[in-house]
Amino acid sequence: MCESLVGIPKSVRLKVSERCEDGDNKRGGKEFYFYLIDYKHIGAYPQNWPIFEPILGFGKGGKDKKLEWLD
Repeated sequence: MCESLVGIPKSVRLKVSERCEDGDNKRGGKEFYFYLIDYKHIGAYPQNWPIFEPILGFGKGGKDKKLEWLD
């Protein structure tokens, strides 16, 4: 697996690739095709949560509760 993709769920990678293809890569690299909701799924990955919790985690409770605001 490409190192730059480690920690990004396959479902998010596929959606980003599809957006990139649909947009004919006009925005540039794939990093320009992520939506805010994608970061919820990336941050929720167990190995990513310690990194993303200070940025995306709001409120009290567990990980799912702290990420609800992104919905």
